[in-house]
Amino acid sequence: MGYDLLIVGGLLGHADKGSTAGYAHLNNKDVAAATARVGKHLASVAGVKPASRVPKPGPSRKTNPLCAAFTRSKDTLPAFCAAHGLDPAIFRRDLQAWRDSHRRTAS
Repeated sequence: MGYDLLIVGGLLGHADKGSTAGYAHLNNKDVAAATARVGKHLASVAGVKPASRVPKPGPSRKTNPLCAAFTRSKDTLPAFCAAHGLDPAIFRRDLQAWRDSHRRTAS
């Protein structure tokens, strides 16, 4: 969703951004399923009613805002990763996958 890894890591209680970056490559479908399960559990522990419906990822979520931002920037990949708290190896892999998916949809 484009949030900085430091923010996400802070919400998850990670001590360093490397811990969070290790999970940044996960499949959105798997992350959504895990999030729904954790949300239900937290709702039951807190004694609140969970949301009745978790929105399914739509076409707008298929885009990676960081990959799109990188393509618009004039930064090198290492500089962009440093500025956004990203692991360059993981981001390079995600960027390649993002570019490949855009090539497939364009043809």
